[in-house]
Amino acid sequence: MGRSLEQSATNRKSGKDLGQSQPKTVGSSDPTSTLPLVVVDRSARAVEVPMWVRIPLYVRLMALTVIVIVSVMLGGLIGLYRQPPGLQWAMETIGLEPGAGTDNPIAVSLETAATGGSDARGFGSVVAPTVVGLGKLLPVGEVMTVAPPSGVRDARISKLLVSEGDRIAANSLIAVLDSESRLQAALASARATVALRHAGVEQARTAARASLGEAQATLSRAESAARRAELDFDRTNTLYAKNIVAKASYDQKLATLEQAQKEVEQARATLSRFNTDNLDIQTDVVFALRQLDAARADQVRAEADLEQAYIRAPVTGTVLDVKIQPGEKLDSDGVADLGQIDNMTAKVEVYQSLVGRIEIGDAVELTADALAEKLKGEVTRIGAQVKRQTVLASDPSANTDAKIVEVLVALDEGSSKRASRYTNLQVEANFKVSDRTASAK
Repeated sequence: MGRSLEQSATNRKSGKDLGQSQPKTVGSSDPTSTLPLVVVDRSARAVEVPMWVRIPLYVRLMALTVIVIVSVMLGGLIGLYRQPPGLQWAMETIGLEPGAGTDNPIAVSLETAATGGSDARGFGSVVAPTVVGLGKLLPVGEVMTVAPPSGVRDARISKLLVSEGDRIAANSLIAVLDSESRLQAALASARATVALRHAGVEQARTAARASLGEAQATLSRAESAARRAELDFDRTNTLYAKNIVAKASYDQKLATLEQAQKEVEQARATLSRFNTDNLDIQTDVVFALRQLDAARADQVRAEADLEQAYIRAPVTGTVLDVKIQPGEKLDSDGVADLGQIDNMTAKVEVYQSLVGRIEIGDAVELTADALAEKLKGEVTRIGAQVKRQTVLASDPSANTDAKIVEVLVALDEGSSKRASRYTNLQVEANFKVSDRTASAK
């Protein structure tokens, strides 16, 4: 612009000096008008634009939004842990307390909230909260999954004898497998073998009795023959001494006597193999008895194999769920779930940092959306092992990797009856520990 004005002044000066008239303005009615023309230098360099103006508008808006969000978050974080003096004065003036209106103030320390005292800034007392935990309702002894006998994974369900909701006694039959008929036949064969071996024992005993009688008779005959031979020898010996009989006759009677005595000894030896008091120790009888024992063992094994065709209830309880139907093959999921729902409990997971406030006997209230009224009980057992949390809240932002301790709560009679139809229902447990904490202070 300065350059254009300078050029105009130069033109006016040069025209006056040269005595030349200025050209007329186009379209002017005054022929004497000698206004100079404005000369604009189009080759002048463009005016420089600031860098921030060159940034697109949407980028500037996004940066401004991020700055605002970060500022708000930073201010909230500073106000949560360290409130400025001005803010403290303002809250004291209008009578506000940090976290007022909530059961768990967020602007005070955990120790202050637990003891119910004043916080570090002197904003007044804080009500001590109850310990809260998530859990689920379970029968006494928890839910028991009835598994099939070992070694029968290839079997199928032939008969299913229970349905959901049935109350059954311990050792009651739940299902029958398709291997029943084959195992029954094996048991019948084993029983027949036992009967056969038993008959063999009786036969051996009878034979032993007969052999005993025969041996006794043989001994009697041998003893009689020996006595006769002895008498004959005595007579012959007397006559031989008187030279009435010949030496040959004497020798013959002596030989006969010695033979008779040997036969007596042999008969006695044979009889000694038989015990007249107990025939079962005879060799043949013992062998028959061992065969009978083996057959009985086979029968016991066959009976055990047949028992594997039956699935029975391990305890008295209620069938909560049937997991298999007739014709289906057994799997690792088991056959049915069984529980003693007459006595209900709750297994509650309490954060490891809070479990120290709980003691055996503390009162507990359980709530859930499905329950019309609260359930009541008391702490009966506190776990001795820190575990990973398994019962999760519906809040998607909840911690899913917390460390907890399991606390067992026994429900009273009325609550147990109402909870009997809600096995595995998720509940929220409130442990009444405030009074004890306050009194301890």
